[in-house]
Amino acid sequence: MAPVGAKPTGLSCAYLHTEGVLSLQELLRINSITDFSEEDQTKINDYIPKINLGNKQFIMTYAADEQKNISGYSDMMLELSKDNYLLSLFETMNTLISTVNKFNDEIETRTGLLSFLKIDTSKFLKQYKYTEALVADCENKLKEELRNLMKKNAYFKRLYNNVLENYKKLAMYIVAGEMKIQTGEPENIDLFRDKVMNLRVSSNIANQMATQLMLSQRSVDAAIEKIKSISNHTIPLWKNQVSSLLQSGGQKQDIIKNINRVNNDVTSGIENDIKALRG
Repeated sequence: MAPVGAKPTGLSCAYLHTEGVLSLQELLRINSITDFSEEDQTKINDYIPKINLGNKQFIMTYAADEQKNISGYSDMMLELSKDNYLLSLFETMNTLISTVNKFNDEIETRTGLLSFLKIDTSKFLKQYKYTEALVADCENKLKEELRNLMKKNAYFKRLYNNVLENYKKLAMYIVAGEMKIQTGEPENIDLFRDKVMNLRVSSNIANQMATQLMLSQRSVDAAIEKIKSISNHTIPLWKNQVSSLLQSGGQKQDIIKNINRVNNDVTSGIENDIKALRG
């Protein structure tokens, strides 16, 4: 998107797409024209003579679209900061913990003091089937959370790339502007110098946004992996182990001890996942 006003298109959006978007690390290393690719350097050098310091309107609208875009992304970031997109996931994970703990309590309550007797599998299997249905509800909610987080992550990535694209454009305009200032043309030089300084402020904002979006992507990636692990490993393993124990017969004390171990492994694992995601 070209800046508003009568400005040559040497540093246009189409050109930037030719070279692609630089990474955040690459952009942070840019201090001069030599930090750009040879093609970018050529475009910047070709553009510098077209910077018209005799036209105040040109100066005022220099890289205006890029600054406008950054401002728009800032508004988006503000809205994102209000969106606690992991809250519902934590609620589902805590519900799963509570469900397994309640099953544990029910098993212990029904056991009573006659721990030396054989277990009455029918009562415990009935309680397990009831709990299994509740766990299935949590599984469905986790699948919905996974879909939502994958959409959220795709949005983060698009916004991140857009910010980086504008970050690169700003860097090119800044370098071109600073090189124009060094030519020593006196007309409106202070006004143009202030404009270039203002572009640096916008560039710093873009840097902060890109960094935050990168961290947000990592957070969502971690949450997605936790959901997949719980859905594909933790829950199936819990079902298999508890079902096998309840159908094995044996002394109540041994069976309850092993079920407690399995349940505690599940709940402690999910609790650790929540702590890790909360940072």
